[in-house]
Amino acid sequence: MKKFAFILAILGLIVLNGCKNPSEVEGPEIRHGTIVVDSVTASDTLIGTKAVNIYLPPGYDNDTITNYPVVYLLHGFGGDHNFWQDYEDIKDIADYLISTGDIKPMIIVMPDGKNVLGGSFYTNSRTTFLGSEVSVFGSYETYIVNDVVNYVDAHYRTIPDKDHRAIIGISMGAYGAMKLGIKHPDVFGIVGEHSGPIFFDQFIRDGVLSMVRFEWMDSTFGGRIPFKPAEYLGPQRPLTTMLIAMAGAFSPKVDFSSNFDSTKYELILQDSVFFLFGNPVAVGVRLPFDTTYTPDSVYYNEWLPKHDPATLFRDSLSNLLANQTKFYLDCGINDELMLTSHTEAFAALMDSLNYPDSLYTYDIFSDAPGYPNDLFPARHGTHLYFRIKNSLEFASRHFR
Repeated sequence: MKKFAFILAILGLIVLNGCKNPSEVEGPEIRHGTIVVDSVTASDTLIGTKAVNIYLPPGYDNDTITNYPVVYLLHGFGGDHNFWQDYEDIKDIADYLISTGDIKPMIIVMPDGKNVLGGSFYTNSRTTFLGSEVSVFGSYETYIVNDVVNYVDAHYRTIPDKDHRAIIGISMGAYGAMKLGIKHPDVFGIVGEHSGPIFFDQFIRDGVLSMVRFEWMDSTFGGRIPFKPAEYLGPQRPLTTMLIAMAGAFSPKVDFSSNFDSTKYELILQDSVFFLFGNPVAVGVRLPFDTTYTPDSVYYNEWLPKHDPATLFRDSLSNLLANQTKFYLDCGINDELMLTSHTEAFAALMDSLNYPDSLYTYDIFSDAPGYPNDLFPARHGTHLYFRIKNSLEFASRHFR
């Protein structure tokens, strides 16, 4: 209904202003916020200090008393803290929505979740080596939930509680928002995802692992993966590139090089080898399938119980209900990464578990106002300016 109301409003403006010169058409007076570039030092030295973009709403600098709710906005795979401003101009979107009263004045925080594999999936990439737990590709869950949130609350005028804190993301960022929101409902009271891999069993049902097989056969690794696979493989093999990064987040491996078994898809990261006690030690990943490209113990024992948002949701249901966590989900009907089914399956799961209708909404969209689907298909990242408007409005409505 909201979409139709938006269309009718646009048509109404056309009728009312149809006889006016475009320069005479009046719009809302836009008040302007600012984007500041800050940095946050991670508690994990492997991450170090990373830049973060922070949108401050109109009037923030002139009012030293008012505190604001906060939205944490996570980028997708291959992006960084600049994504939302460089590609979607989040400042202009927020300025407009605040000026029209569509959303409350809010702070929007855009952290950097990129690592050497192209994306951290906002996960603590950790494993055990010689009896000790070690960080492999960075503890990004801790970085976002603890380091960034605590820094923002300490340095900006926030309302520091879950009822005034939302986390929203696109693609990998959608995965991160769902995972962190589900695991930490005491930190984030509102969760939003746009086109995320949030229901891992759909990778099997939709034949994604079989598709990776063909991409894999077209790649020559020799038991090793490129140092920066996202840059090396590029868009030609998106599924393989994404799977390597997910394995780096969910099932990394640090061990003596001789203990890596490439027949079990245990792959060494190129240029990662160092020597300990005179023996070569390597950093790498364990992929979640066997030689027949069907899920193996890595998938069932590590990926599903620890990292699958759908499984985490089932296991955390009582805690989510106790915290009254709100969810916004959407995906395009023509998503080329085959993630439409993830949003559909997750919404069906929520319904089957009797998660209250008042606490979630989802949309499988086919078009946007003025953009017919036959000419502008609803793909993975299309129409994001409309979609982020919807999720920001959702968050604003639920800020108490």
